Amino acid sequence: MPRSCPQCQTETSDDAAFCPQCGATIPQSFGITAEASAAPTGPSPSTYSYAATPAPSTPVSSGTFKFDATRLSSSDRITGIASFVLFISLFLPWYGAFGFSPDGVSWHGYLYIVLLVSIAILVYLVARAGFGTLAINRSLAHAPVLLVATLVNFVLVLLAFLFKPSGFSWQFGAFLSLIAAFVAAAPIAVPALRSAQASRK
Repeated sequence: MPRSCPQCQTETSDDAAFCPQCGATIPQSFGITAEASAAPTGPSPSTYSYAATPAPSTPVSSGTFKFDATRLSSSDRITGIASFVLFISLFLPWYGAFGFSPDGVSWHGYLYIVLLVSIAILVYLVARAGFGTLAINRSLAHAPVLLVATLVNFVLVLLAFLFKPSGFSWQFGAFLSLIAAFVAAAPIAVPALRSAQASRK
C-alpha cells in the first residue's frame, strides 16, 4: 500500500525509506492500516534494545587525597600534635654542662627510633585525614596501632630522660620531650586501661 511523506505528502512505495520529493525520512510504522492500528502499539520483544546499565554499587573511595581534619577524632589530633612537638624536641638541648648542650638524639642514639616512630605516626594520621579509613585498618584496628606506637615513644623517651649523663643537668628539651611523649600516649592509653579494668570486673 502506498504511503505518504509526512512532510510534503508525496506518495511513496511501501519499502521507501526516504521521500523521493523532499528527501525526508519516512518512518517504517508510518501509514499503517486500520487492522494494524488495532493491534497492541508496543514494540515486539524482538525490537527492544537492551542497553547495559550499570548496577547501583556502594560508594568506593576514589583514592584521591583530600585532607579533612574532621576525619580524625580529638584524641587523634592530640596525639598528632604531641608527636610533632616530640619530633621537634629531640633536636633541642637535652643536657647541659660547661656550655655544652647536646640534644637527645646525639647523646642517646636509640632516640632515632622515637624520631622514626613519630614520623610514622604523623604520616599515618595525615593519610587517615586525607583518605579516610586506610587499608591497614582492615587487619589492624586504629586505636591499637597508635597505642603501641605512642607507648614505644614514651618508654624510650623516659629511659633517655632517666639515664642522664653524669655531671650534666637537664635542659628544657628533655622535659618537653617527656611531656610530649606522655601527652601523645595518654588519650589512647587511658581509655584502654579503663576498658581493661572494666572487663576484669
